[in-house]
Amino acid sequence: MPASIPSAVVHGDDIDTTLGPIADLTKCYFDGAVTFDAAYSAKQVIKDFNGHESAFVNATPTYSIKAPVIFKRETGTFATAHPGVGISRATVPVFADRVGHGFPADTGAAGYFMLGDMSSTIEVGQHRKCALDLKLILFPITAAAAGAPA
Repeated sequence: MPASIPSAVVHGDDIDTTLGPIADLTKCYFDGAVTFDAAYSAKQVIKDFNGHESAFVNATPTYSIKAPVIFKRETGTFATAHPGVGISRATVPVFADRVGHGFPADTGAAGYFMLGDMSSTIEVGQHRKCALDLKLILFPITAAAAGAPA
């Protein structure tokens, strides 16, 4: 290496070398495809007097995110959160503008994500892997009653 070009050796496991969005969920990196679900939790089909389907009622919109991740820092928000805790919408900014299907991506709007069940796998000498399961709770508040991590 020429003397005019300085070299640097970086040691550590906290470096984001993966191409993609910069909002990395507090040292929590994606480990595959992220899935977005938009649906209704209350559906009803109304039939007319001949038994034909004539009306459909869809109510209570639901939105959820499933993301396989690698925890690069065990002190991060998602690495320490217990299932059922509220997660502020501002903590999940990486999904904005890419989700479609009417998924409300505004991080400043009311409502919060609830973290679902979690199970982790750890290969010897590797970081912990987990699948995040987040469901958007559309209450007219910005955080869970017990408080949502920022």
